[in-house]
Amino acid sequence: MTDTTDDRITFHPSETGKLETPYGSSGLKYLPDIGAFARTAKWSEERKRFEMQTDGEGVQRVATMTDEALNGLHSALHSIGVLLANVDHEELSSGDMAQIGWTITGLAELAISTAEAAVLVRQTP
Repeated sequence: MTDTTDDRITFHPSETGKLETPYGSSGLKYLPDIGAFARTAKWSEERKRFEMQTDGEGVQRVATMTDEALNGLHSALHSIGVLLANVDHEELSSGDMAQIGWTITGLAELAISTAEAAVLVRQTP
């Protein structure tokens, strides 16, 4: 259910407390799960750090997910760069270039968010 008093969304974990294995062939399939873990981390005033809402095994799995997602994002950005370097630029319209630019921006933003989540995960005991 969406909380309409502000721009935040109320999040209720699944009944089993477990996430289903995401569908997909690339590391990008983990992005929603990584986001869920990062967004539900809680600040521990006593320990002066964020704590993930999972056990040690879950932390290790999220760490692996972040590595795979970052590899996928970096590969996507690299592939687009290689294509742009080798394409005849006269064949691309200004609209195409704008769309490619926004795609690169979005992928870079996802990479930044995922890298921040990776730092958070690695700070969790």
